[in-house]
Amino acid sequence: MASALLELRKAAGFKKSAEFAKVVEIPASTYARYESNPDKIPMGAAWQLADWFRVPIDVIVGRDEVDVRALRGDVQEEYDSLSEESKLALDQFLAFLVQKDAAERRRRQDDEDRRFEALAWNYERQYLQGLDEDADFGDLMAFGTAEQQRAGFEGFVREKAAKRRGKLSTKAQEITDEKTIEKIMEAYDRIHETYLVGGGAVFCSSMDMRNPHLVSVEYDSGGRRGGGARRP
Repeated sequence: MASALLELRKAAGFKKSAEFAKVVEIPASTYARYESNPDKIPMGAAWQLADWFRVPIDVIVGRDEVDVRALRGDVQEEYDSLSEESKLALDQFLAFLVQKDAAERRRRQDDEDRRFEALAWNYERQYLQGLDEDADFGDLMAFGTAEQQRAGFEGFVREKAAKRRGKLSTKAQEITDEKTIEKIMEAYDRIHETYLVGGGAVFCSSMDMRNPHLVSVEYDSGGRRGGGARRP
């Protein structure tokens, strides 16, 4: 017996599971497993699909049976009444709209990524300016390992968020800030790379590339600082 999820997908006009998986942004192979084993769908994905189809979650995970045809609605019935030629034309148009929506989602995601990358770069600049004040004479900034640098930066961002909230912060504000910090750190990771040089590590970032006069300081495995190498 076909799963309700499969029937719902077909009733929604998606002949291929991969096409629907793309719309709901679930990997095609993962979604195929959901249709085969609805009782093993993770809770988050089950709620996502239930909201999309506008049915109780019990229907998605196979705990409740549902007459899918009763859920088809006037639009689906009108589609069923079309000629095969008209159905083909409508399917092609729907495919175009799906691609258009997917492109728009990617554009919005790219815009968000760029915004958080700009935030990460700006906060890193502030963080490194603070490090520069404690650096030895002749060094513009001091680097540890990539992990130390990242941990220090994250601590700086968290302190900045806590200072902004103040002593009367609410739990909701803390949750919102935590999500923002997570996105900033994801952006930080995207714009950084670590290179191994002569047994040590040189931590390079997009910020380094914007200023050719920065000093990169290498550390050996014992944490001892070696000579700095100024970028040409």
